[in-house]
Amino acid sequence: MLCLFPIFVGMHLWLQGETAPATVPAPGASKPASSLSTTKEDVGLVHVIASGMAPLGIDGAAAEEEAIWDAKRNAVEMATGVFIRARTFGENYRTLHDEVENQTVGFIRSWRLVPESVHVESIAPGPNGRLLCLQIEADVAKLSAIESLGDIRDAYNDLGNPRLLVKITCPTAPDCAQVAQQELELRLRSAGYDLAETLPADIVLRGQLQLVPAVRLGDAQSPYHVGDVVAVYQAHLTLEAVSPWSLETLFVAQAEAKGVSFQSDALAAEQAAQNTVDTLMQQSRTLFTQEIPARWAKERMDGHPVALRVIGLAGAKESRLCEALEGMRGFCDILRRQHQAGSYDIIFRSRLATQDVALRLGQIPGLPLKLVSMQGASLVYQVPREAPSSAVRGPYSLRKGVSFHAKRTLSALYFARRPARGAGGSLRRLTARR
Repeated sequence: MLCLFPIFVGMHLWLQGETAPATVPAPGASKPASSLSTTKEDVGLVHVIASGMAPLGIDGAAAEEEAIWDAKRNAVEMATGVFIRARTFGENYRTLHDEVENQTVGFIRSWRLVPESVHVESIAPGPNGRLLCLQIEADVAKLSAIESLGDIRDAYNDLGNPRLLVKITCPTAPDCAQVAQQELELRLRSAGYDLAETLPADIVLRGQLQLVPAVRLGDAQSPYHVGDVVAVYQAHLTLEAVSPWSLETLFVAQAEAKGVSFQSDALAAEQAAQNTVDTLMQQSRTLFTQEIPARWAKERMDGHPVALRVIGLAGAKESRLCEALEGMRGFCDILRRQHQAGSYDIIFRSRLATQDVALRLGQIPGLPLKLVSMQGASLVYQVPREAPSSAVRGPYSLRKGVSFHAKRTLSALYFARRPARGAGGSLRRLTARR
């Protein structure tokens, strides 16, 4: 035992060189949330009663949604001092001019509609001269008061539960990269995040893992002969958060850690990869508890990106789709558009909740769209194919797989729509037999 004492002392001295991780702001990115104050003085809520309005038009439900959104933003402005200088409505009920003095610095923690406040005001003759007005009671907090994803649950639900995608790679040790990725996904799920296995996702976390053997097991040349009993690996992880919609880098975080194993080098490398994720989540905790939730809360007020993919859209109908989007309530602007193989992709910003955007996309006049999938802010639609001409020839052209009851019902409808052939017509004979 005495001969092993210098080895353990040397191993202790060797492992004391653990370095702390660092967070590197991305070029042009916002200030890291770690600099935001979360003292008790800043966490206090402000209770306000705010008014909202929207042109009524012919869609009362859409007008109510837009008026509630307007009231929510007015509540944030009242509580945080953000001032809107001017706002002008166009003929298609879109906001043409919306000049903001400062960016949104607050969010709605909870709210309720004041039922007796809902009324309609006429500002001009005709159906387009009516405004839907209402009031809400809201508890507003500063963005710096966000401590977890649960603080923005209302905005998170309106955005359609945005999802994160984690991808960590390591060219020299893919198994260790998988260990680090699973550990990070476990931490994010425990924080309440919804994760995606593949694209599309609202935020992509791309990690690059590097592993360097500090001491290999059985290395007789190691300091203090530590390698006789232990393996030590040094891991470095760089994590970059990117928005696939705006192509913006949100933040870059870095961490370093060591892994130790008395059994093999592979276990030491896996331990180092896992410890790197633990260190990253401890030292850069505010990036996931404040930075990302604060971004989503701000996007809910100022307009959030929506990724739309339409499959089977003909070239002549692309302009019709863009016109419908620009005329949709809550539309802000189009970020970019592109053609894929057999599909048309367009990314735009909207102030409506994602579910409301999906509902209105399915109601575009002259452009039937069928919802295929909705994952976070990613919507996939398909243009239904026109029915073949043989489908209207008669009941006997029905394909296999149709139930007997459906065949009988369609046959009855087909014969009932045919004109009777006089007093002795086939329809009258069929009725007489019954």
